Amino acid sequence: MISRQLATAALAAVLLRSLAVLLKKYVLDPLRDPLARLQRPRAAWFQGQFRLLTDARLLDNWKKLYGPTFVYQKSGRHDLRLITLDFTAVSHVLTEPSLFGKPDLNRSLFAHPDVVHPSFTNFASPMLNRKLITPAFSGRSLMAMSSIFFQRAEDLRDSWLADIDRSPTAAHGTMTLDVIPPIIQTTFEVVSNACFDTQSNRGDNSENGKSDAADHQKLFRALHHLAEPISTDHLTWRRRFTSLIPNGDLLFPSDAINLMNSMLEDVAEIGLKLIQSKKQAIIAEANAGMGESQVKPLLNLLVKSNMAAEPTKRLSELEILDQVGGIMIAGGDTVGVALSWTLHLLSIHPEIQSQLREQLLDIPHNASEVSLLNTLSEVPLLDAVLKEALRVCPPVHGLVRGALEDTMIPLSEPIMVGGKETRHVEIRKGSVVHIPIEGLNLSEDLWGPDAAEFRPQRWLDCAGASPMVGGMRNPGLERVMSFSFGAFACQGYRMAMHEAKVVLDVLLRAFVFRPAEGIEIGKCQTLFTMPNVTGTQGPRLPLVVEKYE
Repeated sequence: MISRQLATAALAAVLLRSLAVLLKKYVLDPLRDPLARLQRPRAAWFQGQFRLLTDARLLDNWKKLYGPTFVYQKSGRHDLRLITLDFTAVSHVLTEPSLFGKPDLNRSLFAHPDVVHPSFTNFASPMLNRKLITPAFSGRSLMAMSSIFFQRAEDLRDSWLADIDRSPTAAHGTMTLDVIPPIIQTTFEVVSNACFDTQSNRGDNSENGKSDAADHQKLFRALHHLAEPISTDHLTWRRRFTSLIPNGDLLFPSDAINLMNSMLEDVAEIGLKLIQSKKQAIIAEANAGMGESQVKPLLNLLVKSNMAAEPTKRLSELEILDQVGGIMIAGGDTVGVALSWTLHLLSIHPEIQSQLREQLLDIPHNASEVSLLNTLSEVPLLDAVLKEALRVCPPVHGLVRGALEDTMIPLSEPIMVGGKETRHVEIRKGSVVHIPIEGLNLSEDLWGPDAAEFRPQRWLDCAGASPMVGGMRNPGLERVMSFSFGAFACQGYRMAMHEAKVVLDVLLRAFVFRPAEGIEIGKCQTLFTMPNVTGTQGPRLPLVVEKYE
């Protein structure tokens, strides 16, 4: 009898605690949130508006209605986010790492209570010293990577040439191919070879070679998979439901979370093996008195610097693993997605494709790879095509930053708050700021009435100045927001640009790209903004690939 009473009392206590948590989260906190006083699009209490923001035209309409800074409902009225296209606000948020950082909810895309290594997703942590990473992406290091860029691009070219010869349309020298998987495989191999010294060991039939190749493929599949399923409708709705219940994720596990957990286990297993291997190699070099190379892969720099640090300041192996996984995703998938979009845009603008090919064919290709890389860096149209593709189709739709304390965000354009005009926004600790990269890149106010058009000429006409309206200076790296800027800016952006230029050079000299007939290409949202065939699910970009004679 007593045990039943205790059980009833315990259950009642749990229910009361749950009700208190729900009351605070869904009633009291929203009432006290200063963001609730800002203008916002109307929506039902538990209606989410995040997916609507992937439509740049709708975002532009909301900007006209509510101004450049307003709020929207992420998953309901209890979950307001500030969104801003005001460059003063954007600059403040991105250049003040002590005030704004990666929010916990951003990490929760990977970091789940069920997941083995929740710290994995903090891959942009400023704890990783910029002085440490900078040498890995220096001019000397990039030149040393040139052979990897060309080798992997030529492997892709040769693979496609062989596929064409085996295709039913071989007599015409063409095939229709979904270019996304092989391009992302190529960019993954570049970043894993160049930054982490891993090898796919093609053709190596030794036991070690087969083992390395198996690990390489397992790592690619795991990291590539993590970039896709996180934002599916199933997981989004499940998370919305479980967020209503304290510890709901533990009470209602899902197949999607279990699959993510399995992928993270693979990444952790292989990543830790890489880290431990580097440690042993560094110790062996030191014991043998070997001289230090001037060019080191990023993983070597990470491990060696960490070993030399004071014990209290060292990162754990899992914290180093965070950086390994994050840079592989950022350096592999994002560059692959950017290249896929570039090929799509060139396929529907054949005159630009032909003009660029002619310029690339005029370059003597009998020089060294380092010399070729330097030459490609000086081809204005190649640079303009890549920047314009990154502007029109940024691989990442937007950024989110969480306020680390109660603060004020300055604005260049006044907004209405509570019926009064103001040039700042009050934001409390834990609130999230959404910076819409695509919205900024396609804003007619910033880029003119042809903002949505793919027009590389705009970069050539400005003669090195800003291509934006009125010469306005874009704060982003390479003058596009796609690489971001500030404390969390993409440190590997020069490597990304060099790699993309090499891949385009190799492919455009070998092939002509045309749109596949009878299909329309749109955008689908995973972790990235990827091409897809309109009316179908998932990323896909079929192109007609024809041998260039």
